[in-house]
Amino acid sequence: LERLNLVSGCEYFVDGNFEAFFENLNYYGTRLSKLQVDTRAVARSLEIGYEICEPYLAALGPEQRTEAQASLDTLSSTTFVTVSGAYFDTQKKELGALLSVLDAELTAANLEAVLHDVLRVTTTTFNATLGIVLLRDLDTDILRAKAAVGFEIAMDEDLRINLGQGFSGSIAATGEPGILPDLSQSNGVLNPLLRDKARALWGVPLKHGDEVIGVVLIGFGRPYEWLPTERELLRAIADRSALAIVRARMTDALREREARIAELSARL
Repeated sequence: LERLNLVSGCEYFVDGNFEAFFENLNYYGTRLSKLQVDTRAVARSLEIGYEICEPYLAALGPEQRTEAQASLDTLSSTTFVTVSGAYFDTQKKELGALLSVLDAELTAANLEAVLHDVLRVTTTTFNATLGIVLLRDLDTDILRAKAAVGFEIAMDEDLRINLGQGFSGSIAATGEPGILPDLSQSNGVLNPLLRDKARALWGVPLKHGDEVIGVVLIGFGRPYEWLPTERELLRAIADRSALAIVRARMTDALREREARIAELSARL
């Protein structure tokens, strides 16, 4: 909120750099939205800034005072409109991400395509540099890498992670999101490939009902702490993705069964 006030604006106004000022408003407006700060708090903050200016306006001459008040009114209203626009754009992006996952569920040809589409949507939404989907074997407590983006080499399909083991195994065991905001400060068990490629990791469980069927991990090239809205959006994407994965699995199983029936019929 402090970055929206007149003092911060003066840093740009003295150089006539209004474009940078509005970039500043958009950036902090987006952060305020992700921090779930009510827009009424933004409006009240601007009012307080105006009230602080009033004693200084009283010392001006009538003409200067009128001009200064008009400028402050314009600044306050323009700031609020710009920040509100940032809120709207953030919410639009969140809705777009969820619709993209739904589209992947409806159009993907098989489970593999669903997994890659889910990773593409997730990494693009959060500007992540890499992503991995780990699925739990249907009859064991082992997680296996089934899809990955952001790696020069393919992920080892034989990679096995036991439930409760390491970062992703703990997420699968607890069914709760996890974060490693700075891997340089983390001493836990982590795949060397991840530690070499990322500086921060976010992870969420893929849950179908009360059952954890896998884990989604996304990584960033810099230390990165998530904000409340980002955590909730990632979880919502994971919940939608889990449903898509379950349906894709059922579809693949049905196709395999139909193929077997056709083969048996041909033999008969």
